[in-house]
Amino acid sequence: MKKLSILLGSCVLGASANALVIDDFTSGPYSNSIQSGTVIASQTGTMIGGERDTLMRVTSNPFNLDFEVIINGGLAAISNDASVDSLFGLDYDGVGEETGGEEFVRGPGLGDLNLSSYDRLRFAFLENDQDLALTVQFRTFGRGMSFGTFDVSANHTPFTFDVLFAGLNQQGAGADFSDIDRITIFFDGLPSADFALRDMQAVPEPATVTALAAAVGLLVARRRKR
Repeated sequence: MKKLSILLGSCVLGASANALVIDDFTSGPYSNSIQSGTVIASQTGTMIGGERDTLMRVTSNPFNLDFEVIINGGLAAISNDASVDSLFGLDYDGVGEETGGEEFVRGPGLGDLNLSSYDRLRFAFLENDQDLALTVQFRTFGRGMSFGTFDVSANHTPFTFDVLFAGLNQQGAGADFSDIDRITIFFDGLPSADFALRDMQAVPEPATVTALAAAVGLLVARRRKR
């Protein structure tokens, strides 16, 4: 009985552990502050594909104040001083340093990343002090893109926000989620917006996790009857 109880616990824990971390911001530290223009940089580490490309763009700054991004120690913190309006982007497409320019440049790809057993991309926010427009793009090279823009409401306490793959729009044939080459994400907040992320994960359908726990629970119940 004790072994089965341990099995049940490990399966339930394993179900949540089945999430695939895209980036937990524990590696590839980055810190920058700008007042105008666009800055694109790359950081290597344990994130998906081994590299994170970051885009910082100031779209309006009437008082010449700062747009700041700090990524370190399991947190990505984005802050805008008063009246600063900015765009922050993340691009995951394999290792190939990307600096300069105004837009993300296509990299070598994520090596046929298979997300077919997942149904959503989950963002774990520490907080978000103003409403935010979140754009997510999945690409399969030579096939197409699945994409969408979503409204993330202001919330001053930790929360998660899910982007369901089934709700995405399609360009061309759409992305093949068994063969993802590139993931691009943009965060477009209101002027003076501040927000912080703890991680981003591809998460399996909740029903799959529930079914697994139920199956193990049934096994435990049958053993008890013996």
